[in-house]
Amino acid sequence: MSSEIPSHEESEEITSLVAKSSHDLSSRGSLVTRGLHDIAEFVRAESVRLAEEAIKLHGQGEFVESVALCNAGLRIEPSDEALLQVKGASLAMQGNVAEGLDCFDQATALNSENPHCWLLKSRLLKMCGRTDERLECLRRVIQIEPGYKGAWSEIGVCLLELGRYDEAIEAFDSGIRENPSDVGCLSQRDIARAELARDQGVDDVSEQG
Repeated sequence: MSSEIPSHEESEEITSLVAKSSHDLSSRGSLVTRGLHDIAEFVRAESVRLAEEAIKLHGQGEFVESVALCNAGLRIEPSDEALLQVKGASLAMQGNVAEGLDCFDQATALNSENPHCWLLKSRLLKMCGRTDERLECLRRVIQIEPGYKGAWSEIGVCLLELGRYDEAIEAFDSGIRENPSDVGCLSQRDIARAELARDQGVDDVSEQG
């Protein structure tokens, strides 16, 4: 079965219809894009509002209500970092530290360059005695922002807890370089030095024996 070649008039009509269809699709696409942008802006504004309300409730110690608001916001915008962080902190304050950590895992997966989020996660890890993991979070903080206030001091404290006294001294020295008047780093460094000297003294005695 042979197909007919369209006449010149038919060809021009097809070309015209294709052009018109393309134009209509393009215009419709622009409207859809603008509509989606407007919706995205509304969604973002609503999630910000809910996050602010949740933070306020968290500050008032109303952790159950704070989590409920965060859940409402996350149904609207599942990838909202602020809501995940507030929810995580509020869950931890209710004793649900594991669930809270899961929220912070999600938040850091979405944005690994937020030093505040890593610091908050380290706080939850401290609550459950997971010092090694807490140390890693604090190291992420200073990788992102080397001068983050108090981070070096907390790193040093973690290292003290782990018995890594020479590394603790180095961490406190780093904190003092950032802020020479950091009383916490100065006093903790003295403790680390004393512990290191004590350990070295014990080692010397054992070697002599």
